[in-house]
Amino acid sequence: MNSFKINSKTYAMDALRQLNAVNSKVAMHQARLSTGKRINNAQDDAAAYAVIQKSYNTIKSNQVIKDGVRNGKNLLTMIEASMTTQMELWQRIKELDMQKSSGTLTDNQKAMIDERINTLIAELDDIANSTKWNGESLINGTKSSIDIMVGEGEMMTIALPNTTSSGLGILTNSNTKSLSFDGNDYVSLPEIDTLLGEPGSSFTVQISAKHNNSDNNGVLIHSTEGSHSTIFGRVEILNNKFSYYHRTSNENDESRGNIELEADTWNNVFLVVDSASGKVQNYVNGVLDESSVNDYDTSNDYSSSGRVWELGGISNNANYTFFNGQMDEVAIWNKALSQSEISSLYNDGIIRDVRYNSGDYSSKDNLKAYYKMEGSGNTLTDSSGNNKDGTINGATRDSDNPGGLTRNISNTTTNSLLSHLQTIGSKIQRLESKEEALMDQTTAQEAVRSSIEDADFAEEQMELIKTSIMQQTAIAALSQANSAPQIVLSLFQS
Repeated sequence: MNSFKINSKTYAMDALRQLNAVNSKVAMHQARLSTGKRINNAQDDAAAYAVIQKSYNTIKSNQVIKDGVRNGKNLLTMIEASMTTQMELWQRIKELDMQKSSGTLTDNQKAMIDERINTLIAELDDIANSTKWNGESLINGTKSSIDIMVGEGEMMTIALPNTTSSGLGILTNSNTKSLSFDGNDYVSLPEIDTLLGEPGSSFTVQISAKHNNSDNNGVLIHSTEGSHSTIFGRVEILNNKFSYYHRTSNENDESRGNIELEADTWNNVFLVVDSASGKVQNYVNGVLDESSVNDYDTSNDYSSSGRVWELGGISNNANYTFFNGQMDEVAIWNKALSQSEISSLYNDGIIRDVRYNSGDYSSKDNLKAYYKMEGSGNTLTDSSGNNKDGTINGATRDSDNPGGLTRNISNTTTNSLLSHLQTIGSKIQRLESKEEALMDQTTAQEAVRSSIEDADFAEEQMELIKTSIMQQTAIAALSQANSAPQIVLSLFQS
């Protein structure tokens, strides 16, 4: 190449090209050192960049799945802790039940054990109802299952147990029958007045009734002497509403409700006569009917004996409509039950066995008559223990019933709890395995990504030093190449 041609800068252009290449390498190594990455964008290495992005997606997906698995494991651990506490409560319940069977205990001591057992059962239910995740109940039967993501597009369905007292079979349905009345039937009952105390005393009546749509009226239970009400009076359905009538020598006491009783549906009603407050009131399905609250004459001077007691109608008075429908769970106390006791007995629509104290209900000793409509034949057995059996006249037993709970302590509950705990424990183990597998997968993906993407700082620093030296020499070469054509000027010097 001839250096005496000045119209072209071949040397300089070549030096500039080399300088630009070295500058690019310096910039590349500086970028790698500043980011720690060997590949910062697709132009560095398109194929490697695609592999890196796929690894990133897998790592991020595994992280989301791993967080879900951990949450699921925490949820199940909470359930396990709750059921472990329930198991401890259940073991104590069984111990107390065994103590109660001892012949050396008095009735009062057995009653105290009953109270303790019912308290523990209530606590067991509280645990089941309060075990929640994000506001949702987990072990009270409200939610049947939950799905936990354990892989991309892969779910683990976990069945949730019902560990309430009813779900575990501790409180079971004690009702199999009701008594059906066809509009002409009734049940003769023995005198109950003597068990209620003096005239004007407090008392409470519970009745579960399902009246037919065609009949909006009907006597449920009454006690009369001729045309006069006694200490008790008459409880009836009047114009599709729960009503009470009581006649004394001074006045007529009435409690007429305003809550509509839905026909062809079981309704649970309570009549409460409170001599202390001088008030009478009724409850429908656990709710106080405010319009039913009325004054009650406690100065009843009628005698409390020789009265006619009947369910379903007044056999000696055609002026009153006989009941048409089903009746069950008829209970009478010689005490005014409190609103909290009634709410406890009619808890979430479940009728409790009134022979056992439960929750806020503590008046089993005041129970004077209790008709569950079980059995066969014409005898209606009094389950209160006061031997006030009735005689059925025409009414028949029916399988349709409102349901009712009674206590059942057996090894079945133990086995159920253990089975639930075993299932939850095995699911926790599976989730732990899934979590470990996800961590291993993430580590492997991270290793693949790192081997391709991450920069080797020692190598990059070495290359940067080398290219920096080359950069300096390239600059010097460019400067020299630019000055070479000036030699031509020496030809014009003398």
